[in-house]
Amino acid sequence: MIRKIHLDFHTLPSTLNVGAAFDPAAFADTPARAHVNAIATPGKCQYGETYFDTKLGHPHPHLARPDLFPATVAACAARGIRVQAYFTLGLDDVAAAKHPEWRQRYKDGSYAAWGAKHICFASPYAEEVVIPEALEMLERCPGLVGFWFDISLYCNGAFHSESFNRVARERLGSEASSDANDDNQRWHLGRELIRDCCRRIDRAIRKRLPDAENYFNSLVVPGEQANIPLQPIQEVENPFAFGGPELMTAHARWLRWHGSPVIGLVSRFMGPWMDPGTLRSPDQMRFDVGRSLALGCHVSMGDHRHPDGTLDPEVYKRIEPIYRDVRACEPWLEGATPCREAVLLSEVETGSPHIIPVFPAATLQAARLLEEIGLQFDIAATNERPPEAKLIITTGKIPRIKDGSSLLVVGGGTPSSDAGNSAANAAGHVAQAGNAFFRCRPALGLGPFAHALTLPFSPLAKAIAKPGTKRGESVQTLAELLSSASTMPPTVGRGVLGPAIVQRGRVIHCAPRLFDEQRETAAPFLREVLRSLCDRLLVRRLVRHSAGTSVAAHLHRVPHGYALQLVHWAMERWDKKLNPVAEFPPLGQIEVELAITEKVREVALWPAKKPIAFKQKDGLCTFTVPRMHVWQLVAVRTAANER
Repeated sequence: MIRKIHLDFHTLPSTLNVGAAFDPAAFADTPARAHVNAIATPGKCQYGETYFDTKLGHPHPHLARPDLFPATVAACAARGIRVQAYFTLGLDDVAAAKHPEWRQRYKDGSYAAWGAKHICFASPYAEEVVIPEALEMLERCPGLVGFWFDISLYCNGAFHSESFNRVARERLGSEASSDANDDNQRWHLGRELIRDCCRRIDRAIRKRLPDAENYFNSLVVPGEQANIPLQPIQEVENPFAFGGPELMTAHARWLRWHGSPVIGLVSRFMGPWMDPGTLRSPDQMRFDVGRSLALGCHVSMGDHRHPDGTLDPEVYKRIEPIYRDVRACEPWLEGATPCREAVLLSEVETGSPHIIPVFPAATLQAARLLEEIGLQFDIAATNERPPEAKLIITTGKIPRIKDGSSLLVVGGGTPSSDAGNSAANAAGHVAQAGNAFFRCRPALGLGPFAHALTLPFSPLAKAIAKPGTKRGESVQTLAELLSSASTMPPTVGRGVLGPAIVQRGRVIHCAPRLFDEQRETAAPFLREVLRSLCDRLLVRRLVRHSAGTSVAAHLHRVPHGYALQLVHWAMERWDKKLNPVAEFPPLGQIEVELAITEKVREVALWPAKKPIAFKQKDGLCTFTVPRMHVWQLVAVRTAANER
């Protein structure tokens, strides 16, 4: 299990006495006592400064310890801590000053810069600077295990440097016939140039260090097959500056669907990176780490080294008990595979300015709500192979589903001009009341807010793979599932939508767009709607518990049984408006029900290894978690997987 520290050390050229208080043994002892087993820390920072007396690069002008980085690597390696050299690949003020023609530029000729200056991947920078300096680091730093290259991206579409224009003329030619097409072609070319550059660097390092643990951060689109050799363990960042927990949930579930190991990179800062003056509380840190583990990730905590070369002891006092518990729980974390009963299909935008995946707001909202109701799911793209799962959830294109699967279409579906074949009209229960919706006749007694949305018959018929399915349709309303729905409609998005579903065998279409940007007052209703629909389509849910939405439950298969991880949401919601009584009931005596077919031998709370009583009957294992705080692992040992 990787228990990592991502240790930033970006010091301005004007900073004096860099590394003056550095003591190698004391430095390495701090993370070692905190059960850290891996570190990534700058050998070269975003300003282009190196932290040793390099002969090829540019040492920091006020470096008090000429051997600061090599001594750091040696001391950590002696304590069993693996060190990657952080190396800023896409930012370099020193190289930009010497070679302004290497800088990334926009169409109007202006330079791209995030404080420091961006380098174009079509320039000779990799061959003339990066590769020679990286090889020198390997020579000067015995024990170095590899490199963590950062900022492998183009900034906001800056695809117009001299070098990029030359390559564009060679490779694109007449294809760039219009401004719009030119922008699109240059975006795709930028992806190729980044990847080619990273491959050349990776090959050069592996000639010297064949087993190098290299990682190229921000590389094009995480999860792309061609990137896997360059990102063998994907790192998903979750400081507040990068989208927050919803984005981390979506990316982690997307990557694990594609079979990629993941590190959840969280932060000790209250704000974004480079915020060394703040420190999250121990509970907030435990939540961040616990949530990464619950998503099936390794863990990494972001920190910042003081310019004098030391570490803040208070940071590691807080990390130590958390990483100690992670280490103790490793028998139930190593080799774990997240259980899956559902797959959420999403559109994936790959043309964002920073060349990273962008999920629609509906996907982020869906991931949050599905996690809150305890569904065990991953995320796949709508244009990928049809997923195999008991339940497929989509807000857009209706996929074909395999026999035995169910489909939930939420506020979407492929439109059809043949309104006469709609599922609602085929049932004969509704009369038209507007352009988009049908109101159930009062004689049905379904209440004033019961609606059914016109649903194209053809997409649903094609979605069900089993031949011989009857064409008869039935219309049901959520008023039948939730009594409150008949008197108080939810407010979703821009207008009031009737709480209705159209059901056809194993397919349900839910008219309200449950996954739009929700209003706070609608959240409890939307969760209950979603829970009811998923319950109707799944014969038996993998996990149920009595803690409501205040606890997220994640079930993992491990070599000797199952690991259930419970994470309390309070630490993530501390700055949001909420109803404490409704959202956070007392977290004692949580009743849990797991759908497990193997015979259960033992249920215990880890890391305390405290057994708890359980019952098993008809494939259901039930027990009560006496109490939990922020993160709790429940180990379920089964007879078929005893060690």
